[in-house]
Amino acid sequence: MAGAAIVWSAMAVTTLLPPAANAGELDQLAWRIFPHPSWPEALEAAKVIFEKYPLGRDTLPDNGTSLGTAAIYGAATYVVGKDLHLKQNKPQEALALCEAYLKFFPNAKGFWPPSVFYLWATTSAASPLPPEEALVRAERLKEFLLDGNKLPPGTDVIRDTVLLYQRAGQKEQARKFLEDLPYLLPEIVEVAAYWKARVEMHMAAGEMDLAKQAAVAGYRLGPITAEAGKDEALQLLLRTLVVTDGRPVITGFLTYLQTGQGENPLAGMPALPMTEAQRQMQEESVGGAWLRAVNAYLLNGQYAEALRAAQMQTLAQGPEAELGVVCIARCFKAKDMCCLRANQYLQWAKTGQGSNPVGRF
Repeated sequence: MAGAAIVWSAMAVTTLLPPAANAGELDQLAWRIFPHPSWPEALEAAKVIFEKYPLGRDTLPDNGTSLGTAAIYGAATYVVGKDLHLKQNKPQEALALCEAYLKFFPNAKGFWPPSVFYLWATTSAASPLPPEEALVRAERLKEFLLDGNKLPPGTDVIRDTVLLYQRAGQKEQARKFLEDLPYLLPEIVEVAAYWKARVEMHMAAGEMDLAKQAAVAGYRLGPITAEAGKDEALQLLLRTLVVTDGRPVITGFLTYLQTGQGENPLAGMPALPMTEAQRQMQEESVGGAWLRAVNAYLLNGQYAEALRAAQMQTLAQGPEAELGVVCIARCFKAKDMCCLRANQYLQWAKTGQGSNPVGRF
């Protein structure tokens, strides 16, 4: 009988009321999820959590858990939603599960609560929502981004926000969101997924020059990656050049990229256009934050100013100083559009060997 089966959805929050959870058992189940959440045993443990202890005020442990109830249920929600519902092509059930968790733990911090939110974004974008509801969710995602929540690598939350705006019939709002985002949130320039969404938007509109500008900016401003094959921004740029320019430009750029010599066919690419309103957004978002200032200067093509901001940070102590060193290397990469001098600087800063190229910036 269908009613006898456990339904892995938000229904479990309200329809099943077993005894209060055993904190020790929840911890044990969580340790089967946390180290390797993509493994089959993690999914089985997550299913057991919802079968025995579905979310409810009467089912949570009285004495607490060593790992934290919000983290445990966040991990279980993420795994069941992603590896059960979505793989069964049931985005609405995953969405209901995520919404139940976010309602129960609205202010939870740590790794797993944001992960549930990102899954909520993906399932929202994949669900047949009415336009007004899609718009509400798009605005909520935008607020989440601007609230300083760190994005994981390869995140789709930017794409999901655009999809929800489009589903709401707000194509211009989707465009404005993408174009304004690096001025409202300067650190987004380091995220390849942002530039991918930006390039796709321009290409869909037939704006090949802007698509190429965005792809170049994504490579200039992205982090330094040791292996070219794993550099998402570089791969995005090469795919874009296939459409906009073709083999001769790609060959010339790759030769320059590897040797740092000869002519860079992309050297003359200007910074992305910025409106007066966006300039004001940028000034307000930067404030006195040095890392945001570095990213803002790099986005604007003000490489010398970005270098000075990064150099000031190297005078700090501990991790902040180390991040300043990395940002100096990023300044070289952005200005040169290759990593040769950036790597030379990092080698000098790490070992003292070789020469410091800063004096020849």
